[in-house]
Amino acid sequence: QAARLKAYVRRGGALAGFRTSTHAFNYAKDDALAHMNDFGKDVFGAPWIRHYGHESSTIVRVRPEAKQHPILEGLPAEFAVRSWLYHVKPDFPPPGSEELLLGYSVGPGQEPEAQRTPNPVAWTRRTPAGARVFFTTLGHPEDFALEPVRRLALNGLHWVLGA
Repeated sequence: QAARLKAYVRRGGALAGFRTSTHAFNYAKDDALAHMNDFGKDVFGAPWIRHYGHESSTIVRVRPEAKQHPILEGLPAEFAVRSWLYHVKPDFPPPGSEELLLGYSVGPGQEPEAQRTPNPVAWTRRTPAGARVFFTTLGHPEDFALEPVRRLALNGLHWVLGA
């Protein structure tokens, strides 16, 4: 299965990823598939680093410079989600990515709200083979009850497929 996935990425297959796919693989360091542990970083543009706590939630805002992107069509300028904010800055997403949505951690958490930094929650990028990649750190099960999250997912899938 790993060989098929790697071949798909190498040939330029379109990809969309949600939340925990930043850390979809967790092989032991001596395992032959340990190189797959970096799939989230290498393909989607971010590894799992940390989050602001399971009790927090996120306010999502459209980045003004990205508001015309087709993935954002039909989304409000701001909406709230249950997902606790994943911390990806300052190293991710990598150069060449287009950040679409920015998240702001709110509520109880592992550090005071005033010390929490905004982080991208949706972006696009291209693989070395030129394929479109859409990724979002949103995707808590409760998020999908929200129309903006469903719209984001649908638009993102259409975009990666060029539809």
